[in-house]
Amino acid sequence: MRSDCEWLLERGRRTFLRAVLGEYTLPMGVGATLGGGLAAGANVVLGANLIGVASFDFAAYGAGLLLFVVIAMVATLAPARRALKINPAITLRHE
Repeated sequence: MRSDCEWLLERGRRTFLRAVLGEYTLPMGVGATLGGGLAAGANVVLGANLIGVASFDFAAYGAGLLLFVVIAMVATLAPARRALKINPAITLRHE
C-alpha cells in the first residue's frame, strides 16, 4: 500500500491540493444546497418576525452562503498547505 508521501512525490504539490479540494467540494456543495433550502424554509416559517428584510433577500442569502464557503475552503486548505511544508523524502526515511 502506498503512503501519501509517495503519492505526493510522484504527482506533485499542485495535484495534491487539487485532490484535497476535490475531495471536499462535494460535501461543501451538498451542505450549501441543503443549508440554502432549510434557510428558505425557515424564512417562510419565521417570515412574520423579520423586520426590514424582504421575504427573500438574495443579497443576505448570497453573503451568508459565500461566508460559509470561504470558511470551508480555508478550513480545507490550511491543513493541506501545512502538510505540504513537510519534505516527503525525509518523512519516508523515518518510516
